[in-house]
Amino acid sequence: MKNKLKNIAICLMLTMFMASTAFAAEYWKQKNVTYLGVAGETLSTGDAVYVLSTDGELYKADADDSAKRPCVGIIGDKTGGNGVFVEVVLDGILAGQTSATVGTNLFLSSTAGAIDSDGTIDYFQQSLGFVLPALSSGSVSTTSTDYRIVVEPSPGARSN
Repeated sequence: MKNKLKNIAICLMLTMFMASTAFAAEYWKQKNVTYLGVAGETLSTGDAVYVLSTDGELYKADADDSAKRPCVGIIGDKTGGNGVFVEVVLDGILAGQTSATVGTNLFLSSTAGAIDSDGTIDYFQQSLGFVLPALSSGSVSTTSTDYRIVVEPSPGARSN
């Protein structure tokens, strides 16, 4: 609850500074902290990934499979198949994702590669960020497809 209130406060602060559509996710999108990694399977924008220790490549992370976590980042704009370098976002904005309520916390899902907004899950829970406010015709919308991704290099996630 404390994190949700913190995220809502951050969203409200961001909302106050959004005077024009220039501050929408398109503007912020270029300010990501990323790295390149080699895909071990086909990876698309928005996929949560982990590193397989045996080959050092990236695969879709899965919250309910201890061999496929923790998540080390989210696939950004540079995507690809097996053996291709892909962009992994550690900290930044991911635009054009599944619509969700502004301020909603995002977690690693039990569906491989997916991001989930259900924080009441009974398995491994790793926070991945929250849903940002979006501008719609100059006013702030209550839903958004823009995610603020914050993945710690050594996640402080817990096992339940």
